[in-house]
Amino acid sequence: MNLRHPYLYFSNEDLPRLKALTREGDHAIIWKNILLTAESHLDDRIPEQPPPGPARAFYDNGVTFDPEFLVVHNAYYENGYRVKYYGELFAFAYLLSGDKRFLDRSKAWVLNHCSWSQWDETANRSDVQSSLALCGIAIVYDWVYDDLSEEERQKIRSALIENSRLFRENWSRPLDLGNHFWVCYAALGVGALALLSEHPEAEEWVEFVTDRYKQLLPISFGEDGDYIDTVFFACYALRNAFFYFEALKRVRGINLTTTPVLSRVAHWFLHSLPPDRDAHPEQRFSPIDMVAYFRPVMMRLGSLFGDPYARWFLSANGEELGAAFAYPWWYDSTTNGDKPGRSFQGHWEFLSYDGTVRANSPDELPSAKLFRDTGQVIMRSGWERDDVWLFFRSGPASGKDKLDQNGILLYGYGERLIDILLPPRSTYTERGDYWTHIHFFQTTIGSNSLLVDGEGQTLTHPVWLMDPEISRAQWKSGGKVDTFGKVLHFESRAEWDYALGEANKAYGGLLKTFKRHVVYLKPDCFILYDEIESANSAVPRRYDILFHTLGEIVPQTDGIRILQPRADLFVRVVEPRKVEVEMNLTPIAQDGKRHPFAMIHPVEKAPAAALLTLLLPVRKGQQPLQPDVNVVTNRTKGLLVRHKGREFQISLH
Repeated sequence: MNLRHPYLYFSNEDLPRLKALTREGDHAIIWKNILLTAESHLDDRIPEQPPPGPARAFYDNGVTFDPEFLVVHNAYYENGYRVKYYGELFAFAYLLSGDKRFLDRSKAWVLNHCSWSQWDETANRSDVQSSLALCGIAIVYDWVYDDLSEEERQKIRSALIENSRLFRENWSRPLDLGNHFWVCYAALGVGALALLSEHPEAEEWVEFVTDRYKQLLPISFGEDGDYIDTVFFACYALRNAFFYFEALKRVRGINLTTTPVLSRVAHWFLHSLPPDRDAHPEQRFSPIDMVAYFRPVMMRLGSLFGDPYARWFLSANGEELGAAFAYPWWYDSTTNGDKPGRSFQGHWEFLSYDGTVRANSPDELPSAKLFRDTGQVIMRSGWERDDVWLFFRSGPASGKDKLDQNGILLYGYGERLIDILLPPRSTYTERGDYWTHIHFFQTTIGSNSLLVDGEGQTLTHPVWLMDPEISRAQWKSGGKVDTFGKVLHFESRAEWDYALGEANKAYGGLLKTFKRHVVYLKPDCFILYDEIESANSAVPRRYDILFHTLGEIVPQTDGIRILQPRADLFVRVVEPRKVEVEMNLTPIAQDGKRHPFAMIHPVEKAPAAALLTLLLPVRKGQQPLQPDVNVVTNRTKGLLVRHKGREFQISLH
């Protein structure tokens, strides 16, 4: 096969058209920001190769990470991001501007990395940390091929071949659904496509990766566009996979994006991001600018499927297209002065932007939505930043599980009122602190669910919390496998939304039932009705419902009050009449502080308990209008609600 570089995403014949776009409409805005970013980062220091690190990741116990491994692992991971972001940015800026300074800098970044003896730490070869480098260097090789000397071409080509072979060997393992497979197959695939005319093994690598994606696509995403590995990692997986999908379609005419479920992913993203569209609490490691992070993927989805709601996402947040954004997966002390790392995605936005897709407000979408395969329920009052939003989860184990089945999150009037806190933001030199704290912040006690006699939901893996085999078995099992949580009922009406989750299977045999009924009385009242029963009816137990926030918590006789600068939340327990509120402090969280959290339980231990709790968000300085709510048992159990001059009965399933 004779292919002339560049050919992965555009050809030399396309360059005049692309250059013309730099002067037109939104493309001109994106191009302005590409140049601004390239100029401002032109002199960032290129790092040296880190040491190879130890031969194993863990101590002898198989649970505790070797700190030396963690330091080296993060160094290679950081540098994988850097070489991809910097190399591509400068190469694209050169191609459309002709400025040789950008060409020289792109080559310097890539050739430096290709001189390294290895692209990842010894104990964890050919994984996501080096996938970024493999993908990025292959793209730069394609883009600036004509401006490389034969010696430079040979150096880059040899490095690509060597590392592609390692990836082909490492990722022949049995297929899994996690984001690492998506990201690493993309890297191998892009590397292979860049070498099609120059290396005999590349053809088989392309066939292998294409076959793997054909298997992954229908099984990784749920019918509603949801993904096993959380919303953040779905974005991470797709943003990398698109590098391969787009190049494969152009080079081979094979379109992997026709899988119907991909057309629904953007709507899952839209529903799942809180009204501030900032870091989603499921995101496991560090907060980032989620609007900017999702922007390239939403742009691709909007262009691919003509999705007006994905296009709305790009225009609703007041940020300019193409701008670089903070990406503190690491703290970049080597190139950026101990500031959060930067992500450069403007060139991909430039290539994928379709100005013919017009934005439509998601007000036309349902305000409440059940995502059936993940068991996630979203209820909201609207799509503006000061609207009310509740997230409820009761579903299969996930790859990034927080052991929070039947857990909730609540946002209202510009504030995160009930939240999940994150572990300390650490460099890997302090990573020991991170792993010390992860079992608080990433397990049930750090969630807004239930403790039984102080015990949380079952930990099935000593490091990653959830055994990958369990999450694989529970995902899209069609009822053949008991999932740790399950949404038993969901309905949405004009005046209220209702969801019911059952999470008894998450407690390792402790409970016969843990049903959490969640009712949203629109627009400003939520009702939790928790029905809990011990598996052993002879054993009285203490049942604590948990509430976390970054705000202040003031205990009340019937619950708590959560105080934030722009809004408050009144948490009032209606039944039982007498409860105890126990206040505790978290370990040091990501903001460097310890935060109060509340544990509310009936005064008396009992084999079974039922707690009826109101969640009443209000704007600062306002008092809630509390509904009159009673549990009624006529022919069927239900809630009799009188609120704001209305009366209705909601059947509890």
